[in-house]
Amino acid sequence: EDGSVTLNLNVAALDAVKRWVMRYGKEAEVLEPRELRMMVMEEVKKMGKVYGMDYLQ
Repeated sequence: EDGSVTLNLNVAALDAVKRWVMRYGKEAEVLEPRELRMMVMEEVKKMGKVYGMDYLQ
């Protein structure tokens, strides 16, 4: 086993979940819903710009 865990949650606010997931950095991946996955991706892009990694597309 690789030690991974899959969580299925019912939540009202995706933004709060985005912040929670991002606390785990590269150790966490949002699989779905697609909207939340895209929210995390957009935040990562913004962080890349802050840290001089504009090549993240």
